[in-house]
Amino acid sequence: MTAKDPVLNPTALAILGLIGIRPITGYQLTQQARRSLVAIWPKADSVLYEHPRRLEALGLIRCTVEANGNRTRKRYRITAAGRRALRRWLASEPKAVGLEIEPLLRLIFADHGSLEDAHRAVAALEQWARTRLEDGLPVAEAYQAGAGDYPERTHLNILIMMLLGDIYSAVLRWAGDARGEMERWRSTTDPGPHSQAQQLLEDGIRRSRLALAEAQAR
Repeated sequence: MTAKDPVLNPTALAILGLIGIRPITGYQLTQQARRSLVAIWPKADSVLYEHPRRLEALGLIRCTVEANGNRTRKRYRITAAGRRALRRWLASEPKAVGLEIEPLLRLIFADHGSLEDAHRAVAALEQWARTRLEDGLPVAEAYQAGAGDYPERTHLNILIMMLLGDIYSAVLRWAGDARGEMERWRSTTDPGPHSQAQQLLEDGIRRSRLALAEAQAR
């Protein structure tokens, strides 16, 4: 990176990447972000609208104004400098992965609340996973039928959909197990004699060891 290279955060780079696929209007940008980024890098529409102005000021994209009925709209195109910025980012070392999952944060401290509170946290995470699967399946099925958006990027999008589908499915399985275990508890401070926490722990360790063994064997 040289002194003239702009410093961009991942959100700006993600927007630059979307514009780099093909010229796009501001409205199309937010729609595409909702489809392709919401699961891994969710941002408010206001943030998506704000970044193109900075990218244009940095010379990474250019904007043209075109007629749209009785109104006008802006269409963004990536510049050569923008493509170089994307290549520099992709060639750099990725940052460490971090998770922020409030329902699980609430479960960590569930002994300060009620069983109802704990069930609500599990239900929230379960609903998130179910909604993501319900929204994502039609997109995956469209690619399966050869009708997905950006067909030239099918090979990339499939890799993302594989992982996300596995994550959401795993959350749904976990939610069922968690609910079954919590229904045996007397309270969040007293699991009672019918808890199967030890068995759940052993099952989790077994699955983790199996996953590591499979990864090492590849």
